[in-house]
Amino acid sequence: MALRRPPPKVAEVHRAVNGIAVERGWPPVSYPVVRRIIAGLDRGLLALAHGGAQEYRDDFELVLRRESVHPNDIWQADHTELDLMVLNEGGAPTRAWLTVILDDRSRAIPGYTVFVGDPSALQTALALRQAI
Repeated sequence: MALRRPPPKVAEVHRAVNGIAVERGWPPVSYPVVRRIIAGLDRGLLALAHGGAQEYRDDFELVLRRESVHPNDIWQADHTELDLMVLNEGGAPTRAWLTVILDDRSRAIPGYTVFVGDPSALQTALALRQAI
């Protein structure tokens, strides 16, 4: 009921809920309980219900989106654990990691590194060095 458009007052919702409770033989609900439930509703859900998709986008979507105009303006780095096993220094099988440097404009991969162990700044630096 609180998601109707235009947004109803808490008192209206309280009266409607108690009307339904009387019809079904349930005990009445207090005003503070109704107010607390309405106040606990997700802000995004309320924005979508009361203002529509445009208001939701204005309030909750990314306002500033960086986009590169030329290749090599922005590079992104990411780590992922590969679905293959390699032998580590001790001869035990372990999963390898891949660090990739990605050009935001061209989506080309100028640098990468494959390694064993947890991702770190050192692995990112090695991939950046290869990309440069």
